[in-house]
Amino acid sequence: MPHASLPPTTQHSALSTQHSQAALLRLERLAVSYGGAEAVRDLDLEVRAGEMVALIGANGAGKSTTLRAISGLATAARGQILFEGRPLQRLSSAAIVGLGVVHVPEGRLVFGDQTVEDNLRLGAYVRSFRHEGAAIRQDMEALLARFPFLAQRRRQFAGTLSGGEQQVLAIARALMARPRLLLLDEPSLGLAPRLVVQVFEVIAQLRDQGVTILLVEQLARQALAVADRAYVLEAGRCVLSGPAAEVAEHPAVLRAYLGVGAG
Repeated sequence: MPHASLPPTTQHSALSTQHSQAALLRLERLAVSYGGAEAVRDLDLEVRAGEMVALIGANGAGKSTTLRAISGLATAARGQILFEGRPLQRLSSAAIVGLGVVHVPEGRLVFGDQTVEDNLRLGAYVRSFRHEGAAIRQDMEALLARFPFLAQRRRQFAGTLSGGEQQVLAIARALMARPRLLLLDEPSLGLAPRLVVQVFEVIAQLRDQGVTILLVEQLARQALAVADRAYVLEAGRCVLSGPAAEVAEHPAVLRAYLGVGAG
């Protein structure tokens, strides 16, 4: 995605959108700072149950920082992060997972020296304290049935899988936590085009099954194709938001992020 600015006329603009359903996640004037510099500034965002929302923008726009703040891996300088109306800022990452907010980080970060099965089991770590052993085993078998290549490699070290296989494993590991909100950070990062297609097929399947997803992705075209709504970040601020199909057709987005009409 090229590092290009939207024209001033698009700043803080919102395309037509519907608000018929209460937000599962709501960010209100969220700000996150690193070393005195604001990476996210006054961000308002919402995700409703059952929808997929894409967060797009150039490198350094604040997309990944936003996800890290939601999952408790980064500290909000000000503003609110509300999940079903409950503030998340003072909760630990484990407590946030316990509420059903699960983060698949950039770079996959599977445990390479652990087996596929062990990685899946670790995804249910928080649930294990709730004595859900039988349900965890059932979920694991269901996921292995859903992704047969993982079943074939269940006792293989995760580090020996291909990049695309590791990404699917990372998503499957997150599903073991039974997420009510899934945060996906750059799932296409470092993957060959063929594997990108496979990973986005998995993401589209999750959307169709009603999994609520907040997707951060550099490949704007792919993200907007699977999302219901989208936000465009630039320098930590939201400069455009609305239904994904309308965002994808916005002239500034076509020029800056989809490479259309750049000349």
